Amino acid sequence: FDTLSRMDGRILETIASAGCYQLRLGAESGSQKILDYLNKGITVDQILTGIERCHRYNIKPCVSFMIGYPHEDEADVAATASLINRIRKDFPLAEINGMFQFQPYPNTSIFDEVTKEYNIPQPMSLEGWAGHQIIEMRRTDFPWLDDEKYSRYQAMNSIVSYIFFFDKLRSMPEHQRAGIPFVRYSIVFWLVCAV
Repeated sequence: FDTLSRMDGRILETIASAGCYQLRLGAESGSQKILDYLNKGITVDQILTGIERCHRYNIKPCVSFMIGYPHEDEADVAATASLINRIRKDFPLAEINGMFQFQPYPNTSIFDEVTKEYNIPQPMSLEGWAGHQIIEMRRTDFPWLDDEKYSRYQAMNSIVSYIFFFDKLRSMPEHQRAGIPFVRYSIVFWLVCAV
């Protein structure tokens, strides 16, 4: 979003005319406090401006968010949910592809911070790192979250992911949807989408 906010309109027009139809962008949070904590280097206003600029040049912004950061409170989560709702309402071309569970990656300052603060053991050898789970997370990977928050955030992630998935399916031509076994019967598909 920082790059997008600095781009001249002529550059975006050129990118669009060259065939670019989508940009995948990591907003990460709707809370300025969390964006600053992550050293993201962007503002919430830049997120909205970037999405608006994509719309202006008919480029679909596909935006991802995360929740469950250390030191994140309910107001921060609410700010993220509010920003997602605003984007969906004001920018129909935009896609929200997830509200994923934050997970610190090795060799980052946040990883060093949480492993030290929460005494999380880390592999001590190359072989240990080879078996280290990064994609498939476990409840024990998030000691800064209590069980209720962890479960709630997992549910929020699932809901946003399903909305993204079903928006994708809705935009598919009927003949393509027919090839997907569980949406072969359009009545079932539309009932699930309506929930």
